[in-house]
Amino acid sequence: MKLYELVDGLEIIELLDVDESTEILGITENSKEVKSGYLFVARRGIKSDGHFYVNDAIKNGASAILYETPLEI
Repeated sequence: MKLYELVDGLEIIELLDVDESTEILGITENSKEVKSGYLFVARRGIKSDGHFYVNDAIKNGASAILYETPLEI
């Protein structure tokens, strides 16, 4: 599925260094599960904050990051 299809209807504040036509092969909130072509969802949870794992997700091949809080990558 294309990234633009997944985010259709979301209020996008900024789009950085990613093409909306990027093919997304999987979606996960766990940076350890990220593979090339995946969308990593970084959000605050009860026990952990996914924003702390964005760099790990990028190292593991994430094609795109969907986040709640602005990041410095």
